[in-house]
Amino acid sequence: MGRIGDAMGSRSHVAVAVGASAAALVLLATALPEARASAVSAAEFAAREVAKNHFLAGRDHYLAGRYAGALDEFLRSREVMPGSEIAYNIARCHEHLGDRTKAIISYREYLRLRPDADDKEAIEARIEKLNAEIALSLVTRRMAGKHGLRGGRASTGPAGGRSPSSASP
Repeated sequence: MGRIGDAMGSRSHVAVAVGASAAALVLLATALPEARASAVSAAEFAAREVAKNHFLAGRDHYLAGRYAGALDEFLRSREVMPGSEIAYNIARCHEHLGDRTKAIISYREYLRLRPDADDKEAIEARIEKLNAEIALSLVTRRMAGKHGLRGGRASTGPAGGRSPSSASP
């Protein structure tokens, strides 16, 4: 008969344990959004710090005229935290490095991310100028190819002696 009392005692301990677990779950459920928000804000803060460090390194490279290094750092910053300003900086680097097509793509990204930009008209004019430069470059290369020009000089080709590309200084 003592077993019945033991069984009753076990049930009450189980009920208390279940009740305590339920209370813990309720506390956890109410704290979870705050914990998630805290974790997200901590992760976002860390991401911003990484992006900021890459941006600052890119700015230093840019100001020193090291555009390839600046581009690399700005691209790393964009991977972590994309934005309109970083797109603009990337466009400037591409332009300094002579990659007009990528500059146009980045300028368009800038305008897409900031459709109400104060400098929208100037950026659109810059894109038009870069497009014109690309078109002129293509025409110039085609014309040079048609007339056997290399580096702005007429090529005499193999029959006429050395070509300019194989001439030694």
